[in-house]
Amino acid sequence: MGSALASKLTTEQAPSLGGIIGHVHLIFHAFLGCNRPLPRAFARLVGNGLLSYLRPRIQSICVNLYPTNPDAVDDDLCQNILRDSLDPGAINVMISGTKLPTPRTYNEVVAADFGQSGSAGVESQFTGPILLAQGILDPLNDAKGRARQLKTLRNGIQVAELEGGHCPHDEIPEKVAAAMVNWMKDTKAERMAMIRRPLQTQQ
Repeated sequence: MGSALASKLTTEQAPSLGGIIGHVHLIFHAFLGCNRPLPRAFARLVGNGLLSYLRPRIQSICVNLYPTNPDAVDDDLCQNILRDSLDPGAINVMISGTKLPTPRTYNEVVAADFGQSGSAGVESQFTGPILLAQGILDPLNDAKGRARQLKTLRNGIQVAELEGGHCPHDEIPEKVAAAMVNWMKDTKAERMAMIRRPLQTQQ
């Protein structure tokens, strides 16, 4: 999809592209006098320009994002990304980025179970175990700092710091799978207790 392609920026490319798009938004909003999304025609122009810039660079960008296993960046992966970026709906995914709500904080996201165990439309506080597989070599953000932050949110959060980049599930799937298996073994009793509690309440 367009969003997958747009996320595949190296650290060197991200500031220049992000800076250009950011300045376009600031200039437009200054003239418009409010913080509305860009007009659809203008957003399509910017989005198509970004996609046109990224398409011929798919392989080199992905190689930078798979630092420990560049061989995983094969023709199938690159062709799939290219195919998705050429889908007629890809530009709509790009444009939707200007309409996204304010990102939620880490602690809000890990605490929410999105109403599944609470009243309809009300988020209850999820306190169960969570596993986060973080590629600490991810060039798109401060991966080590993010791992440290996630660990301190609350008890029950386990961060598997893996020697991988932006897509560890694809770059080093065997290490991600091993981390998941170990986590499932370590948290089996706690997870089973969480399942039994609602059943006992219903009885």
